[in-house]
Amino acid sequence: MIQDNIFISTISHKAKIEVEEWGTKAAAATGIEVNTTSAQLDPPINFIVDVPFVFTIRDKVTGTILFIGEMNNMN
Repeated sequence: MIQDNIFISTISHKAKIEVEEWGTKAAAATGIEVNTTSAQLDPPINFIVDVPFVFTIRDKVTGTILFIGEMNNMN
């Protein structure tokens, strides 16, 4: 059974790509942490993107790009 006051608190994704002379290997894993709360949460912000886009994950301190990706299939 799912409670009404359940929410996702953390989502983490890791990807690894190895490129070598004899081939390429890639792996990815995603983890989700779920919690419950009795407090009122702020209303969600719906951000709908219906066109292809490129995104980056950057370090807040150094500005270094940690991950870059693209979304081009909106289905």
